[in-house]
Amino acid sequence: MGRKFKHPDLKAWVAVNRGEIIAALLTLARAWFAAGRPAPSSAIPGGYESWATVVGGILEHAGVSGFLSNLQNVYEKADEETAEWAEFLEALSKRNGEEAFTTADVVFDLENDSDLVATLPEDLSTDWAKRNTGVSFVRRLGKAFSAREGRRHGEMEARIERAGEARNAVKWRVERTIPARLLQFQPAEPGPVAESAAEEMELLAGIAKRIQPTFIAARPWQM
Repeated sequence: MGRKFKHPDLKAWVAVNRGEIIAALLTLARAWFAAGRPAPSSAIPGGYESWATVVGGILEHAGVSGFLSNLQNVYEKADEETAEWAEFLEALSKRNGEEAFTTADVVFDLENDSDLVATLPEDLSTDWAKRNTGVSFVRRLGKAFSAREGRRHGEMEARIERAGEARNAVKWRVERTIPARLLQFQPAEPGPVAESAAEEMELLAGIAKRIQPTFIAARPWQM
């Protein structure tokens, strides 16, 4: 049995009662301000200090407890989802390389590769199991890609990006970024060393001769 809500169509109810809701919110905010804007005792997440202080302070002053009490669970859930998506996107990257693909292509691969199925994030895995019961997995996967577009996952910062269209279907590509700390740089070979002022001028002249064409090409209005 699903949950029952006091206002099943919340958006419609808010639109009808907008004036009363705003008045009530302003009353709560005014009472908090008159009390000296006391800071809340709840957790203040980094990056949202101002919002959490104001909203948490108003709610706590009004006697509403539990603001952000599930914050740790949210963080843990987000970390778990990020790890799952990192594994899935890495598997798609390994299979497709730099080639773009549609959600229908991914479904075809899933139908023929149990190892790829094993990398599905938990929410997609549940929908995959229901694909023969009326759930459109192609559509569900497309919405999941859209929601995650551009978000970086894992050490290689794997992310799903749009890559055009094909027959009215969105094409996707997995992009990856190798962190600088994982790159192996070869030390540059030492260049020639001038032993006199004349040799130094000669070396500088040679360098200027090599870079001049590039410099001119970058400034075509001077040609």
